[in-house]
Amino acid sequence: MLPSRTNAPASAAAGFVIIFIGVGTFGSLGTNMVVGSVPPERGGSAAALSSISGDLGNALGVATLGSLGAAVYRDTLAPPASTPAEAADAAGASMEDAVTAAGGLPAEAAEALMAAAKAAYTNGLNTIGIACAVITAVSAVISLTMLRKRGGTVPSGEVPQQRENQHEGSTGAAADSLSTPG
Repeated sequence: MLPSRTNAPASAAAGFVIIFIGVGTFGSLGTNMVVGSVPPERGGSAAALSSISGDLGNALGVATLGSLGAAVYRDTLAPPASTPAEAADAAGASMEDAVTAAGGLPAEAAEALMAAAKAAYTNGLNTIGIACAVITAVSAVISLTMLRKRGGTVPSGEVPQQRENQHEGSTGAAADSLSTPG
């Protein structure tokens, strides 16, 4: 069911909550893995590298997927034959230009142009969704393969060894419980 104009803000908010739960969870786990894999004195540099890598990945993802969506929009837009050439050319540039071009047309022609533009825009978004699903599946397979090769599990009853310098200068029961089994 597509959201209506009355519940669109609630649908958008629900979508953002779901996205941020996933991004927040994996973002913090990824940063912890990066920072935890270096000596404590290099933790700041590792955190900075992790942050910059994430920002670069976000920027490249938005640029690449946005370009893919725009290309699909342009390739699949089929304005009705009755649409004036100037309006059809403008609509082919972007959805925003299609809305602007439709504003200068009679109501029936504007509706037909907007229906074609909405269909092309939906095709672009669907293509982006499929590309994201493929990227996610490939990433999951690579991750599972790499984790299995590393043997990342600890047999039950054994305590993983801690880095000796990780707890230097620590006092109290928390430090003792981390460095001694049982």
